[in-house]
Amino acid sequence: MGEKTYITLVSVVLLVIIVPLLFGIIGNALERYKRRREKEACLKVERESLRYLYLLEIASKINSHPLFTTVQECIYFNSKRAFDLADPERQIEEHLRAHPELLLTLKKSFENKRLIPLYEKLIADLPDYNVPTPKALYDKKEHELTDRLQEKIRPKVPVFDFTLMYVSPAGRNHYQRSYQKTGEEVLECFRNLKAHDEKKKTEVNQRSLMTQKLRYAVLKRDHFRCVLCGRSASDGTELEVDHIKPVSKGGLTEMRNLRTLCKDCNRGKRDHYDEDGLN
Repeated sequence: MGEKTYITLVSVVLLVIIVPLLFGIIGNALERYKRRREKEACLKVERESLRYLYLLEIASKINSHPLFTTVQECIYFNSKRAFDLADPERQIEEHLRAHPELLLTLKKSFENKRLIPLYEKLIADLPDYNVPTPKALYDKKEHELTDRLQEKIRPKVPVFDFTLMYVSPAGRNHYQRSYQKTGEEVLECFRNLKAHDEKKKTEVNQRSLMTQKLRYAVLKRDHFRCVLCGRSASDGTELEVDHIKPVSKGGLTEMRNLRTLCKDCNRGKRDHYDEDGLN
């Protein structure tokens, strides 16, 4: 290999190594310079932008909760059949029963809703940008920072999105149905759950009051006969103590709401109750 060829080869190798290295150094330097300028522009906006400073003042006055505009809740099913037959209202109520922490989200949502009139009143006096059309870096950052801050402090009242979902075992098939509810509708679901639970608790308590002593007192008062058909144990029937107004409909376990019925009459009556008629 000649000396000239050798020098050429070395030069090419050096160029291959040095040129990318130089470009990398220059690029890093430019990137650091760009970040420094952007940081300086952001600090300048935070110190001098009347719009930004006014938004900070609004934030200190309203102090809204940081919420998303939509609360996503997924309800998963183990089979396609269960997914197809699912009652969405019932599934949503059961999901709420299993996730009482959503009550806290609901509370924050209502608190945000009460802040909206104050926010709208204050935002009406929001100063304009320093320059309507962003050209310089400062103007660009002012738009970015103030828009981001305004979105952050805006009181958000989320919609609750309940998605019923089934995914096949292999993951090839996806099925879903979505139902949206407002905060007021979700609160009503929670109230229904509470009322249902209280009713069940009351029913259990009332049934527990039916003691053997009370049962005997009712039978004795009714002369050990069915008050509807008149049969007694001597006629081969079984006597039972019936709640005239069923416990499931708010009836109490007390003498005036209890009576003696034979097994056949009691089974025929079941939980029937007519507020204005004979029972």
